[in-house]
Amino acid sequence: MMKELKISKMLLMAFLAPMIFMIVYIRSLRFKEFIPQFSRFLLISLFVLAPFEMITLLRENKKENGKIGIKCALSYNQKLDKRKAILIVVVLFCIAGIASKFVGTWENSLVMPYVNQHVPDYFIAQNFINQLELYPKSIILITTILFLIANGLVLPITEELYFNGYMLPRLQRFNGFAPVIVTVVFSLYHF
Repeated sequence: MMKELKISKMLLMAFLAPMIFMIVYIRSLRFKEFIPQFSRFLLISLFVLAPFEMITLLRENKKENGKIGIKCALSYNQKLDKRKAILIVVVLFCIAGIASKFVGTWENSLVMPYVNQHVPDYFIAQNFINQLELYPKSIILITTILFLIANGLVLPITEELYFNGYMLPRLQRFNGFAPVIVTVVFSLYHF
């Protein structure tokens, strides 16, 4: 039986990696003439954030199962009926679309004015993209490849294993609120 995860440990696991990421990212500002901010963001994601989370999973698995692995993050691995899985995907896409419309409106009217006023330019994603024009095409190509690797493969898999694979099953004492807790922490982690 898996051990329940204390909220304090979950918060430490969720926010220590982004804090380390931010420190490394701020330290990387001295390379802004050579490496675009977006490229540095992706490199740090791939070489600091993702490894930190995977090492944490490997360590937690060793504690739980006596050996290094990611079995601790594969709790929900039961097969679904194909029709049921397709229905779930369609319903979730619809919910996500509706939710993003409402959240996007609130984000633009409530959050972004604060962000634009109080957050440094180098943390705003649109500024990353706008600055790519200042660099050679080879750097833009490398950045695009890094983006596809980081955001298309490595980070989504790592984050799913870390948050929904490892944390969520260990918060079952909160019953139906466990997914809400993980979703809120996951959202704050990205902010």
